[in-house]
Amino acid sequence: GLIDCHVHLVMTGAADVVAALRADPSKQAARFEKHAEETLRGGVTTLRDLGGAPAHAFALRERSRAGEWRGPTLHLAGFITRPGGHGHWLASNVEAGGVDACRARVRDHVRLGFDWIKIAVSGGVLTPNSDPREATYSTDEIQALIGEAARLDRPVAAHALGATAILRAVDSGVRTIEHGTELTDEALEAMIARNVALVPTLLANDRLMHAAQRNLGLPQHAVEKVQRFGAMRRESFRSFVRAGGTIAMGTDAATPFNPHGNN
Repeated sequence: GLIDCHVHLVMTGAADVVAALRADPSKQAARFEKHAEETLRGGVTTLRDLGGAPAHAFALRERSRAGEWRGPTLHLAGFITRPGGHGHWLASNVEAGGVDACRARVRDHVRLGFDWIKIAVSGGVLTPNSDPREATYSTDEIQALIGEAARLDRPVAAHALGATAILRAVDSGVRTIEHGTELTDEALEAMIARNVALVPTLLANDRLMHAAQRNLGLPQHAVEKVQRFGAMRRESFRSFVRAGGTIAMGTDAATPFNPHGNN
């Protein structure tokens, strides 16, 4: 069946995802299961959840593999961002800064049982006071994150919007680039040379642009960033396709107005 390589099953698709996630953390496990089932009914049989998975998710993953739960096949990613960085609101165990702390956080996530490691190497649209083009981790930190994951046999996905962050992640051995908003010629060529797949999350981008244009309640900081970078992501995608790059489908389901099941 279909595979969605970028979803967030604990999120709800609310206009302000940060406020919604923080409002009722006690229901994350129930939401995770419900959203996974909705996605399967929508025709997607395999999901890569890229951040925020509660402890209950690991049991669901095993029940799915054993045929004991009518849900999709799950691949779970542990999320890592710098202190206060993009997505720091996803869970309590996601922040790390400095080479040693980055390595330790990777080990923590592998010990918990995550299949992938996801690292936020740039700012993001939905996080307040976060610049999408800022490279938030140094090259040494990215190499520590990816190197430790490789040592423990875990592939790495990188949330990377700006060109500097994309290049640092690609040069350090990342498997996929999520979003890839600013794909300069240099970044594009590096990805293709190293066979790094792009997960462009175009559905999320289009829903955000629609919401920003029609004043549907996005936080103002997100509106401003969507207006600056939405068209850029579309053009980067077109350039990557024209150059022959590898695309993996990912919807970023549960970003604003992007509900589970519509993947």
